[in-house]
Amino acid sequence: MTRRATRSARAAAGSLVVVVAVVGVAGCGVSGPARVAPKVVDLTARDNGRTIGVAVGTSLRVTLPNTYWTISSSSVALPPLGDPLRVRASCRTGAGCGTTRQLFTAWGVGTAALVGARTTCGEALRCTDAAAGYKVHVIVRP
Repeated sequence: MTRRATRSARAAAGSLVVVVAVVGVAGCGVSGPARVAPKVVDLTARDNGRTIGVAVGTSLRVTLPNTYWTISSSSVALPPLGDPLRVRASCRTGAGCGTTRQLFTAWGVGTAALVGARTTCGEALRCTDAAAGYKVHVIVRP
């Protein structure tokens, strides 16, 4: 091979390496906005009486001990998603053993209250005021 042919071959190989490197780096970029997993806030009986702040799009999962709870929202900006999930545990009939879980998603800015109520705390056992209610105030921000 002549000197001239060798130089041409090296130049071509060098150009090919630069093109591959540029195309390879360009192909590694992320197109469009980054995706962020939706946030889920878990609330339990311990959160009764609290005020929390969340961003629009945040889901709130309320889990209360006992299957006799009904859980609702005071605002259309924080609607429930589907029906409550009642997970029963094994115990004597009528005791309400297990949990009630309800999922909500903050769709609009404003304030709301997540309210839980029950009239029965077990078989033929009426709830007292403290055991009959649950309330968490929610401030939804943009």
